[in-house]
Amino acid sequence: MNISLMHFDPNYLGGTFLLYFFMVYLLKYIIFLIVIKKSSHYNIYCAKKYSFLSLLSIDYLLSSKFKDMLDFYQLDNKTKTKSNLIKSFNLSNLLLTFTILIASIISVNYNFHITFFLWLCSIRFISRLIEISLAFYRDVIIEPERIKLEDGSLNKFSRIKLAVNSYVEVFLISASLYTFTFKIGTAGLFTSLNLSFGVGTLTNTSALLNRFNNPYLETLMYLQIFTTLVLVIMSFAIYISRDK
Repeated sequence: MNISLMHFDPNYLGGTFLLYFFMVYLLKYIIFLIVIKKSSHYNIYCAKKYSFLSLLSIDYLLSSKFKDMLDFYQLDNKTKTKSNLIKSFNLSNLLLTFTILIASIISVNYNFHITFFLWLCSIRFISRLIEISLAFYRDVIIEPERIKLEDGSLNKFSRIKLAVNSYVEVFLISASLYTFTFKIGTAGLFTSLNLSFGVGTLTNTSALLNRFNNPYLETLMYLQIFTTLVLVIMSFAIYISRDK
């Protein structure tokens, strides 16, 4: 049978949301400790206010929090450390998303906790795509002056590389969600990626639309399209607006 709305059991949402929060927090915390190194001295921490938009994405909120925490550490080159932290977050997000994709395929093929993994993929999908869109939009449109080419800062090529990694991640996390459009026992890595690729490149959205049996997944498909367009446009803007 196909995955339907009955698998979106609201009783699973709260627990899955909390588990995802702690999973992302732990991952970012470990990376944070690795990047700042043991020699760094923790001075003080005071809570910063974040915009309402931060609350729409767990990933965006936690990434902003950890990056802001660098202001309260004594570091030899704070700009370079922040750049390394951003790169590390970017790579870890890619690896975590790929892991979730593999887990979703196993879940569908073996009918293993489908409701839990469906909610997990949905939360990951929404949270990361919002974070990616907000981060690049803020970088290029809202506060372009905050990016200074100081020693150790991200240049345009580094930022484009981050965008490419995020672009690949969008394909992967979308594929994990589209895995649930397959009948139990028929999901595959390349077939899921093929569906995601068709949507992300706007070359074959009809193939996925024909597989949907609920409007929820259809709405999320358009979120993938929007995010990929944001990445392409913002990457182009970064390329033509930076001197180095």
